[in-house]
Amino acid sequence: MQVIRLCANAGFVPRVAQEAHGMHAVLSLVAVGGGVSIVPKSMCGFQADRTSYRSLSGSEAHFDFVLGCRHLPPSVVSFIRSTE
Repeated sequence: MQVIRLCANAGFVPRVAQEAHGMHAVLSLVAVGGGVSIVPKSMCGFQADRTSYRSLSGSEAHFDFVLGCRHLPPSVVSFIRSTE
């Protein structure tokens, strides 16, 4: 719902005709003219020759990072502590 709200605030309502799972699949659809998507900044280099990336600004354009696992390895514990 947050993505729909961001689009509405930008002045348009997306018409979802197709959905894809996985960033590479989503951006491949965008690259062939299949629409637009909101993706993490870390994906900006993927198909950069066929895709235009624009940054979203404002506090509304914030997405939480969620991590789920049964047992946290020490490296993950260190990462979590470094972001608190």
